[in-house]
Amino acid sequence: MESNEIKAAYQRRRKRQLIVALFLVPTFLGMLFLSSNPETSLFGLDYDTLGKIAFGIVICALAYSVYNWRCPGCRKYLGRSINQNYCARGGAKFK
Repeated sequence: MESNEIKAAYQRRRKRQLIVALFLVPTFLGMLFLSSNPETSLFGLDYDTLGKIAFGIVICALAYSVYNWRCPGCRKYLGRSINQNYCARGGAKFK
């Protein structure tokens, strides 16, 4: 892959990763609210069902992140940082 292609692919992956993170924030806030208010129901769903749905969302987001958050050049996992300048393993420059 050319340098410009790698940079563009990284930016697309980063954007998708940020979107996933934006969906996780309300999920975690909902889980916090549910843990302190177990008598709560939402859309007719009880506490246990809502907890299972939230857990499923988190697992799906983690699985997607493992798939998505890889270097476009060497396909290695990029780690926990969302704002990287280069791939620590393959050396591809992202900015």
